[in-house]
Amino acid sequence: MKYSEILKRNQELKKELGEPDFKISMLSNIINHQLKDILEYNLRSGGLNGEVIIGEYDNIVQDSLQHNSSDVVLVFYELANIVDSFIYKVELFSDKEFNDLVEKIKSEITFVFENLKKAPIVLFNKFSTLVFDHLLLDPRGKAQEIASLLNTFINELSEEYKNVTIVDIDKVLASTSVDEATDFRYFSSSKMLYSVQFNRAYSSFIRPYIFSLKGKAKKALVLDCDNTLWKGILGEDGFDAIQMSASTPAGKAYMEVQLILKKLAKNGVLLNLCSKNNPEDVDEVIEKHEDMTLKADDIIIKKVNWQDKVSNIREIAKELNIGLDSLVFVDDSDFEVNFVRESLPEVTVVQVPKKAYEYPILMQEVSKLFVNAQNSKEDAKRTAMYKEEQKRKAAVSKFNNIDDYLSSLELVAEISINNIDHYPRLAQMTQKTNQFNLTTKRYSESELSDFINSDDSEVFSLSVRDKFGDSGITGLAILKINDNIAEVDTLLLSCRILGRRIENIFFSEIVDYLSSKNIELLNSLFIPTHKNAQVSDYFDKQGMELKNENDGEKSYQLNLKDFKSVENDHIKVIRS
Repeated sequence: MKYSEILKRNQELKKELGEPDFKISMLSNIINHQLKDILEYNLRSGGLNGEVIIGEYDNIVQDSLQHNSSDVVLVFYELANIVDSFIYKVELFSDKEFNDLVEKIKSEITFVFENLKKAPIVLFNKFSTLVFDHLLLDPRGKAQEIASLLNTFINELSEEYKNVTIVDIDKVLASTSVDEATDFRYFSSSKMLYSVQFNRAYSSFIRPYIFSLKGKAKKALVLDCDNTLWKGILGEDGFDAIQMSASTPAGKAYMEVQLILKKLAKNGVLLNLCSKNNPEDVDEVIEKHEDMTLKADDIIIKKVNWQDKVSNIREIAKELNIGLDSLVFVDDSDFEVNFVRESLPEVTVVQVPKKAYEYPILMQEVSKLFVNAQNSKEDAKRTAMYKEEQKRKAAVSKFNNIDDYLSSLELVAEISINNIDHYPRLAQMTQKTNQFNLTTKRYSESELSDFINSDDSEVFSLSVRDKFGDSGITGLAILKINDNIAEVDTLLLSCRILGRRIENIFFSEIVDYLSSKNIELLNSLFIPTHKNAQVSDYFDKQGMELKNENDGEKSYQLNLKDFKSVENDHIKVIRS
């Protein structure tokens, strides 16, 4: 698509979608205005209505004070324009001039990171000399040294500022080629270094981070088996003839894909099978085939049967308790791909390429759909947690009523108040939880830390465990305090723990705590989204009085002296 077409289509989408939902600020010491429409179009075409605001030219430090309330901040701090003709002048710098420049830049970066610490996510481009290296006979001079020193510095500093992600801009340059990515004619005349091709590649590169921030990251993969996990058709070729090892070129590609999938599972992506096969045949491959990288423990749900795949995919989403738009379906069949794409437009559909060597490259791209803006230790345990949930569901059938079942679970709910160790996971939950989320506010780690350390707020984190395992931190409530009045800013729970009355116990414990602090009134809001309809009456069920309703948004109030604590005889509550 030509730049002129992107401009036109972006304006059309802008009119269709209305007022932007969030702001992206770009701070830069070069001119790069073309990125605005290209990035906006990239996001709007994927359902995110963001507006890009461009800061003043070469005013990054000051702009970082003005743009710290944006949802996303992009920082282009280009070595090429630190001083005029930098790439050539720096080679003639004295040691003092060199060291003074390095310290000056480090100081400015520190100010920028500090000024932007409340922005949910800052995407700071790595320092690069790649655009100039191909012009130099010996690309090992002072320019490369300064880039290396500064990159070490920002990588270390970003460990302190958790909302900062370092963007490897060299990967973007490599994907387009340096010659296609840059235009030295415009850089010389107007400091516009990057081309339309670069900005398109850059927008695609950073898009997963923004999608993750806005709760749009994918959560689960649904995989066919034949010609998807292995080369060949199990029912026709047989156990010994399917290929997924390095001994053949085709088999090597499928082995590499399984390694990619194994890493995704390790990082918390939920792997599921949806295959038209005899289930015992597929189980035999998983359990006994020496070349099979994926094992039974890596796979959450197996729908291996002769039902249509649309029905199976719907069942997988229901059993995982996630939306269809959180799924990515991978299959080789033209029929199955088109059937799912037309029947379930919410599902992202990926077709295995005809050329085997292209398959691992494609799956590396697919992996970007699962990028998390923030990671937590719960991510690495997600597959095991879902396995534990399957055991709970299997246990239900052994009991005649829900009370006996809940009592058998040996449930423990631990409620921590203002626990600073929890803020990374709590921030992640605000980014990812969509269904049981009363206000759907998104917060960065820095913002969660500020809530925890503030005298004007209380942060409740909920951890749940039972005889089957530990679900980890699965609930969050943020309460703002003003004298004797509290307001629910955020209340959310992971869908994994629903159905055990924990949502009622959590609210009751919060109210009991507030009463002990002489809080008299509790105010709350339900803000509707297209995903949280299931909790539209949550505050009604907790006994709060509906005060106002407008366009689905509802405000409530509770006089704490009128609240009756929930009866609880099956959950042990620990407050810490």
